[in-house]
Amino acid sequence: MAENEEKIWKQFLEKHFQMFVLWIVATILAFIVAVRVFLWFVVEAQSTELVHMVLGEWSIGYLVNFILNLIFWEIIIVGIPVVITIAAIYLLWWKKLPGKEKKKYKSEQTYLEAFFFVAIVHQRFSLLPNLFFYP
Repeated sequence: MAENEEKIWKQFLEKHFQMFVLWIVATILAFIVAVRVFLWFVVEAQSTELVHMVLGEWSIGYLVNFILNLIFWEIIIVGIPVVITIAAIYLLWWKKLPGKEKKKYKSEQTYLEAFFFVAIVHQRFSLLPNLFFYP
């Protein structure tokens, strides 16, 4: 059964290699834009005196304000456009797939495997912060 699914996904990647490459390029571009927004915000936060120029003069209030503003700008400039673009590309691509091919990839087993994969990844990464607090 695992061989069959592996074969299905291998065929999927061979058939839709251009879309796979598009997703990888989009991910790299989103990461680059996110880093650029971060660097832009750091420079602007210092020049608009949102935070002090000297790190020693920062307080928890400045830190919280800086982080909240950074999250806001990352979501506005990067997050929302990325989510809209991904949804549009995915839906347009999924609509073009033939019904027979959709059924092949859209099985209950695939959803269960995806659920268990997410659960395992979440479990492993949620344990990582605890490692730093134990002696």
